[in-house]
Amino acid sequence: MKKIKIFVSHRIDIDSFQIPNPVFINVLCGAFRPHKDIGLIGDNTGDNISELQPYFSELTVQYWAWKNREVDCYGLCHYRRYLSFSGEKFKTNEQNFVKEPLLCKETAKKYNLLSGEKIRGLCEKYDCIVSEPSPVQGWSLQNKNNLISNTLDLWLTFGNVCEKDINILHEIIFKHFSDYSEAYNCYFESTEYTGFNCFLMSKDLFFKLCDFQFSVIRYFEKLIDASTYSDENKKRIYGYICEILYGIFIKKIEIEKQHKIYYAQLIMFSNTEKLSFFKSILFLMFPYNSKRRNLLKKLKKFFKFLFVKTDS
Repeated sequence: MKKIKIFVSHRIDIDSFQIPNPVFINVLCGAFRPHKDIGLIGDNTGDNISELQPYFSELTVQYWAWKNREVDCYGLCHYRRYLSFSGEKFKTNEQNFVKEPLLCKETAKKYNLLSGEKIRGLCEKYDCIVSEPSPVQGWSLQNKNNLISNTLDLWLTFGNVCEKDINILHEIIFKHFSDYSEAYNCYFESTEYTGFNCFLMSKDLFFKLCDFQFSVIRYFEKLIDASTYSDENKKRIYGYICEILYGIFIKKIEIEKQHKIYYAQLIMFSNTEKLSFFKSILFLMFPYNSKRRNLLKKLKKFFKFLFVKTDS
């Protein structure tokens, strides 16, 4: 029986709900910083790059899993981003992911995250499980002159990477990793975005992914020193480049057609903090930015106004 683990990257400043399923290993991201002990293992143990978390984001958790755990299938998820293992198809937004207001036991069950049977079944049948691609036209962002037409436009519009970064990456790939050159071109020319660093794959593929990403970054950091950036978001340049490399890696698998890929829906949870059962039910009934919640706010203001008038 395959040993399967999905490593979930958790923030140190949020006590997020932890899915009660032994398949998921919850890891504190950037645990080198002072933090409250909430009973989770940190990415600062064993062979680690935890102190580089300001530049790599959740990739420090991926590195930790690569260097410190021995399993048959490796996965990565985010404290608020998970893959759905339900056979049911849920309504998605324009970016093709499912928006869920709260992560709790009830919603985890909805997406079949509580049982390892479905996850195990998919791992027996497929070599790689990734999120469904996101159509770039669905992103409500625009560059200076044109609507976003491909993945390259999307990245440049985000502003997390610039043309200089892309040019350096191009030079590194075509000079040192030429077997990825076709996938590089296909990735950036694609009208469907692959990213978010949520996946589950065989050990062989996972080790190839990590070796590819961190080998490229070793060249990249010689030319771009992220520590010189004053903007906190720009400092995460290595993490953004690794996310691009993840997309290129998946594109290469698709081109080669030697591995079976399963595309799962990506779930984005708005709130992940632990709540009491009663608060969880209220939150599900009146989620943030919902019509019901906004109506409730209006009623509250109305009655407050009414009572003030009555008292006066």
